[in-house]
Amino acid sequence: MNMKKKILSPLLGMLNRFNRKGKRPAIRVPRRYPGLQPKMAPVPVANSSKTLRKFIGVLALSLILVACSPQTGGPEIPDTGTEIGGRAELVEALQALGSTVEEVGEVDQPFFDVDARILQVDGQTVEVFEFLDEAAREAAAGTIEPNASMIGSIIPEWVDVPHFWSEGRVIVLYVGQDQTVIDRLTSILGQPIATGQPAVGSPPVVEPDAVLSAVNSLAQSLGVDVNQVQVVNFEQVEWPDACLGLPQGDEACAQVITPGFLVVVEVNGVQYEVRTDQTGTNVRLNQ
Repeated sequence: MNMKKKILSPLLGMLNRFNRKGKRPAIRVPRRYPGLQPKMAPVPVANSSKTLRKFIGVLALSLILVACSPQTGGPEIPDTGTEIGGRAELVEALQALGSTVEEVGEVDQPFFDVDARILQVDGQTVEVFEFLDEAAREAAAGTIEPNASMIGSIIPEWVDVPHFWSEGRVIVLYVGQDQTVIDRLTSILGQPIATGQPAVGSPPVVEPDAVLSAVNSLAQSLGVDVNQVQVVNFEQVEWPDACLGLPQGDEACAQVITPGFLVVVEVNGVQYEVRTDQTGTNVRLNQ
Protein backbone atom coordinates (compact mmCIF):
# COMPACT_ATOMS: atom_id res chain seq x y z
CA MET A 1 0.00 0.00 0.00
CA ASN A 2 1.52 3.37 -1.09
CA MET A 3 0.12 5.00 2.04
CA LYS A 4 2.10 2.58 4.26
CA LYS A 5 5.27 3.37 2.35
CA LYS A 6 4.84 7.09 2.77
CA ILE A 7 4.34 6.75 6.51
CA LEU A 8 7.03 4.16 7.24
CA SER A 9 9.88 5.58 5.14
CA PRO A 10 10.55 8.70 7.25
CA LEU A 11 10.07 6.76 10.50
CA LEU A 12 12.59 4.08 9.51
CA GLY A 13 15.06 6.75 8.45
CA MET A 14 14.74 8.37 11.87
CA LEU A 15 15.27 5.03 13.57
CA ASN A 16 18.42 4.34 11.53
CA ARG A 17 19.91 7.71 12.42
CA PHE A 18 19.33 7.12 16.15
CA ASN A 19 20.58 3.55 16.03
CA ARG A 20 23.65 3.96 13.80
CA LYS A 21 26.56 1.69 14.96
CA GLY A 22 24.87 0.83 18.24
CA LYS A 23 25.14 4.35 19.59
CA ARG A 24 22.51 5.50 21.97
CA PRO A 25 20.64 8.67 21.19
CA ALA A 26 21.62 11.73 23.15
CA ILE A 27 19.64 14.78 24.15
CA ARG A 28 21.63 17.94 24.56
CA VAL A 29 20.69 20.12 27.53
CA PRO A 30 22.39 23.28 28.72
CA ARG A 31 24.85 23.09 31.66
CA ARG A 32 26.32 26.15 33.23
CA TYR A 33 29.97 26.26 34.34
CA PRO A 34 31.24 29.07 36.62
CA GLY A 35 32.70 31.94 34.65
CA LEU A 36 31.91 30.37 31.26
CA GLN A 37 29.23 30.82 28.68
CA PRO A 38 26.50 28.17 28.74
CA LYS A 39 27.47 25.09 26.77
CA MET A 40 25.52 22.12 25.56
CA ALA A 41 26.67 18.95 27.30
CA PRO A 42 25.53 15.52 26.10
CA VAL A 43 23.43 13.55 28.54
CA PRO A 44 22.98 9.88 27.70
CA VAL A 45 19.41 8.64 27.47
CA ALA A 46 18.66 5.50 29.39
CA ASN A 47 16.30 4.10 26.74
CA SER A 48 17.92 1.51 24.53
CA SER A 49 17.59 1.44 20.78
CA LYS A 50 15.35 -1.65 21.18
CA THR A 51 12.87 0.36 23.28
CA LEU A 52 12.92 3.18 20.77
CA ARG A 53 12.36 0.74 17.94
CA LYS A 54 9.28 -0.63 19.72
CA PHE A 55 7.95 2.87 20.27
CA ILE A 56 8.37 3.83 16.62
CA GLY A 57 6.83 0.55 15.52
CA VAL A 58 3.71 1.17 17.62
CA LEU A 59 3.48 4.73 16.33
CA ALA A 60 3.82 3.58 12.72
CA LEU A 61 1.15 0.91 13.18
CA SER A 62 -1.24 3.45 14.68
CA LEU A 63 -0.72 5.83 11.78
CA ILE A 64 -1.25 3.03 9.25
CA LEU A 65 -4.50 1.98 10.89
CA VAL A 66 -5.78 5.56 10.85
CA ALA A 67 -4.75 6.08 7.23
CA CYS A 68 -6.24 2.82 5.97
CA SER A 69 -9.50 2.89 7.91
CA PRO A 70 -12.57 3.84 5.83
CA GLN A 71 -13.47 7.52 6.11
CA THR A 72 -17.08 7.95 7.17
CA GLY A 73 -19.04 11.10 7.83
CA GLY A 74 -21.79 11.65 10.38
CA PRO A 75 -24.84 9.42 10.47
CA GLU A 76 -26.98 9.71 7.38
CA ILE A 77 -30.36 11.29 8.10
CA PRO A 78 -33.08 9.74 5.98
CA ASP A 79 -35.26 12.08 3.98
CA THR A 80 -38.73 11.52 5.37
CA GLY A 81 -40.32 14.40 3.48
CA THR A 82 -43.17 13.73 1.07
CA GLU A 83 -43.23 15.42 -2.32
CA ILE A 84 -46.75 16.76 -2.71
CA GLY A 85 -47.89 17.14 -6.29
CA GLY A 86 -51.64 16.77 -6.10
CA ARG A 87 -54.52 15.57 -3.97
CA ALA A 88 -53.57 11.88 -4.21
CA GLU A 89 -50.13 12.50 -2.66
CA LEU A 90 -51.70 14.60 0.10
CA VAL A 91 -54.14 11.82 0.99
CA GLU A 92 -51.31 9.28 1.03
CA ALA A 93 -49.16 11.49 3.26
CA LEU A 94 -52.00 12.07 5.74
CA GLN A 95 -52.69 8.35 5.94
CA ALA A 96 -48.99 7.69 6.51
CA LEU A 97 -49.21 9.97 9.57
CA GLY A 98 -52.08 7.91 10.93
CA SER A 99 -55.04 10.07 9.86
CA THR A 100 -58.26 8.60 8.57
CA VAL A 101 -59.09 10.25 5.25
CA GLU A 102 -62.29 9.95 3.24
CA GLU A 103 -63.31 11.83 0.09
CA VAL A 104 -66.97 12.82 0.44
CA GLY A 105 -67.71 15.19 -2.43
CA GLU A 106 -66.82 18.55 -3.90
CA VAL A 107 -67.81 22.18 -3.58
CA ASP A 108 -67.59 25.19 -5.88
CA GLN A 109 -66.07 28.13 -3.99
CA PRO A 110 -66.30 31.59 -5.60
CA PHE A 111 -62.70 32.60 -4.90
CA PHE A 112 -60.97 29.97 -7.11
CA ASP A 113 -61.59 28.75 -10.65
CA VAL A 114 -61.40 25.09 -9.66
CA ASP A 115 -63.81 23.12 -7.49
CA ALA A 116 -62.64 21.87 -4.12
CA ARG A 117 -62.61 18.20 -3.26
CA ILE A 118 -63.89 17.67 0.27
CA LEU A 119 -61.87 15.42 2.54
CA GLN A 120 -62.92 14.21 5.96
CA VAL A 121 -59.62 14.13 7.88
CA ASP A 122 -60.04 12.61 11.34
CA GLY A 123 -63.64 13.85 11.29
CA GLN A 124 -62.66 17.40 10.23
CA THR A 125 -63.61 18.94 6.88
CA VAL A 126 -60.68 19.88 4.66
CA GLU A 127 -61.08 21.38 1.20
CA VAL A 128 -58.44 20.65 -1.46
CA PHE A 129 -58.23 22.80 -4.60
CA GLU A 130 -56.14 21.04 -7.25
CA PHE A 131 -54.87 23.19 -10.12
CA LEU A 132 -53.57 22.27 -13.56
CA ASP A 133 -49.97 23.10 -12.66
CA GLU A 134 -47.86 24.87 -10.04
CA ALA A 135 -47.98 28.18 -11.90
CA ALA A 136 -51.78 28.26 -11.71
CA ARG A 137 -51.64 27.32 -8.04
CA GLU A 138 -49.13 30.08 -7.30
CA ALA A 139 -51.29 32.65 -9.09
CA ALA A 140 -54.33 31.65 -7.05
CA ALA A 141 -52.36 31.59 -3.79
CA GLY A 142 -51.20 35.13 -4.48
CA THR A 143 -54.78 36.39 -4.19
CA ILE A 144 -55.11 35.25 -0.55
CA GLU A 145 -54.50 37.89 2.11
CA PRO A 146 -52.17 36.68 4.92
CA ASN A 147 -55.01 36.95 7.45
CA ALA A 148 -57.50 35.32 5.02
CA SER A 149 -59.73 38.39 5.28
CA MET A 150 -59.92 38.70 1.50
CA ILE A 151 -59.34 36.40 -1.47
CA GLY A 152 -59.15 38.41 -4.66
CA SER A 153 -62.27 40.57 -4.53
CA ILE A 154 -64.15 38.16 -2.25
CA ILE A 155 -64.54 38.91 1.44
CA PRO A 156 -65.40 35.58 3.11
CA GLU A 157 -67.28 35.44 6.38
CA TRP A 158 -65.62 32.54 8.17
CA VAL A 159 -67.52 30.64 10.83
CA ASP A 160 -64.24 29.57 12.44
CA VAL A 161 -60.51 30.15 12.02
CA PRO A 162 -59.43 29.58 8.37
CA HIS A 163 -56.03 28.10 7.47
CA PHE A 164 -54.62 28.01 3.92
CA TRP A 165 -51.67 25.89 2.74
CA SER A 166 -50.12 26.03 -0.72
CA GLU A 167 -47.81 23.36 -2.17
CA GLY A 168 -47.32 21.52 -5.46
CA ARG A 169 -50.55 21.87 -7.45
CA VAL A 170 -52.86 22.19 -4.44
CA ILE A 171 -54.23 24.84 -2.12
CA VAL A 172 -55.67 23.35 1.06
CA LEU A 173 -58.28 25.08 3.22
CA TYR A 174 -59.19 24.00 6.74
CA VAL A 175 -61.69 26.04 8.73
CA GLY A 176 -61.42 25.02 12.35
CA GLN A 177 -59.08 24.69 15.31
CA ASP A 178 -58.31 20.97 15.61
CA GLN A 179 -54.61 21.11 16.45
CA THR A 180 -53.86 17.56 15.26
CA VAL A 181 -55.22 18.29 11.79
CA ILE A 182 -53.38 21.62 11.66
CA ASP A 183 -50.08 20.04 12.76
CA ARG A 184 -50.32 17.19 10.26
CA LEU A 185 -51.17 19.45 7.34
CA THR A 186 -48.31 21.75 8.34
CA SER A 187 -45.83 18.85 8.58
CA ILE A 188 -46.76 17.84 5.02
CA LEU A 189 -47.32 21.20 3.31
CA GLY A 190 -45.18 23.61 5.36
CA GLN A 191 -46.38 26.64 7.26
CA PRO A 192 -49.80 28.04 6.28
CA ILE A 193 -49.68 30.93 3.82
CA ALA A 194 -52.71 32.49 5.50
CA THR A 195 -54.37 32.10 8.88
CA GLY A 196 -57.32 34.03 10.23
CA GLN A 197 -57.28 35.23 13.79
CA PRO A 198 -60.22 34.55 16.07
CA ALA A 199 -61.66 37.77 17.43
CA VAL A 200 -61.03 37.72 21.19
CA GLY A 201 -64.12 38.71 23.13
CA SER A 202 -66.16 39.38 19.98
CA PRO A 203 -69.80 38.34 19.88
CA PRO A 204 -70.65 35.10 18.08
CA VAL A 205 -71.31 35.22 14.35
CA VAL A 206 -74.95 35.98 13.64
CA GLU A 207 -76.13 34.15 10.57
CA PRO A 208 -78.25 36.26 8.19
CA ASP A 209 -81.82 35.21 7.50
CA ALA A 210 -80.76 34.07 4.04
CA VAL A 211 -78.34 31.57 5.59
CA LEU A 212 -81.02 30.24 7.91
CA SER A 213 -83.32 29.87 4.88
CA ALA A 214 -80.62 27.86 3.13
CA VAL A 215 -80.30 25.53 6.15
CA ASN A 216 -84.06 25.02 6.43
CA SER A 217 -84.46 24.46 2.70
CA LEU A 218 -81.71 21.83 2.57
CA ALA A 219 -83.03 20.03 5.65
CA GLN A 220 -86.46 19.83 4.04
CA SER A 221 -85.03 18.60 0.72
CA LEU A 222 -83.00 15.85 2.41
CA GLY A 223 -85.69 14.93 4.92
CA VAL A 224 -83.44 15.46 7.92
CA ASP A 225 -83.76 17.43 11.13
CA VAL A 226 -82.54 21.00 10.83
CA ASN A 227 -80.13 20.39 13.70
CA GLN A 228 -78.25 17.90 11.50
CA VAL A 229 -77.34 20.67 9.06
CA GLN A 230 -74.08 22.37 10.01
CA VAL A 231 -73.04 25.66 8.40
CA VAL A 232 -69.41 25.38 7.26
CA ASN A 233 -69.10 28.92 5.90
CA PHE A 234 -71.07 31.58 4.06
CA GLU A 235 -70.22 34.71 2.15
CA GLN A 236 -71.90 37.50 0.26
CA VAL A 237 -71.71 37.21 -3.51
CA GLU A 238 -73.30 38.72 -6.61
CA TRP A 239 -75.00 36.16 -8.84
CA PRO A 240 -75.01 36.77 -12.62
CA ASP A 241 -78.80 36.46 -12.99
CA ALA A 242 -82.06 36.19 -11.07
CA CYS A 243 -81.72 32.38 -11.10
CA LEU A 244 -78.54 32.65 -9.02
CA GLY A 245 -76.59 31.01 -11.86
CA LEU A 246 -78.67 27.81 -11.52
CA PRO A 247 -81.55 27.88 -14.02
CA GLN A 248 -83.93 24.93 -13.79
CA GLY A 249 -84.80 23.32 -17.14
CA ASP A 250 -86.03 25.93 -19.63
CA GLU A 251 -86.51 28.54 -16.94
CA ALA A 252 -86.13 32.10 -18.20
CA CYS A 253 -83.80 34.07 -15.95
CA ALA A 254 -83.66 37.83 -15.80
CA GLN A 255 -80.13 38.85 -16.71
CA VAL A 256 -79.55 41.15 -13.76
CA ILE A 257 -76.88 41.07 -11.08
CA THR A 258 -78.50 39.56 -7.99
CA PRO A 259 -76.87 40.06 -4.59
CA GLY A 260 -77.06 37.07 -2.30
CA PHE A 261 -75.17 34.45 -0.35
CA LEU A 262 -73.16 31.34 -1.05
CA VAL A 263 -73.72 28.97 1.86
CA VAL A 264 -71.71 25.78 2.38
CA VAL A 265 -73.37 23.35 4.74
CA GLU A 266 -72.61 19.82 5.88
CA VAL A 267 -74.92 16.91 6.62
CA ASN A 268 -73.56 13.58 7.87
CA GLY A 269 -70.09 14.33 6.56
CA VAL A 270 -71.27 15.46 3.11
CA GLN A 271 -71.05 19.11 2.10
CA TYR A 272 -73.59 20.96 -0.03
CA GLU A 273 -73.52 24.34 -1.74
CA VAL A 274 -76.67 26.39 -1.37
CA ARG A 275 -77.24 29.71 -3.14
CA THR A 276 -79.68 32.37 -2.01
CA ASP A 277 -80.70 35.90 -2.86
CA GLN A 278 -80.23 38.72 -0.36
CA THR A 279 -83.33 37.93 1.68
CA GLY A 280 -83.34 34.14 1.39
CA THR A 281 -86.58 34.11 -0.62
CA ASN A 282 -84.90 32.43 -3.57
CA VAL A 283 -82.90 29.36 -2.42
CA ARG A 284 -81.24 26.91 -4.81
CA LEU A 285 -79.12 23.84 -4.24
CA ASN A 286 -76.12 23.40 -6.53
CA GLN A 287 -76.27 19.67 -7.28
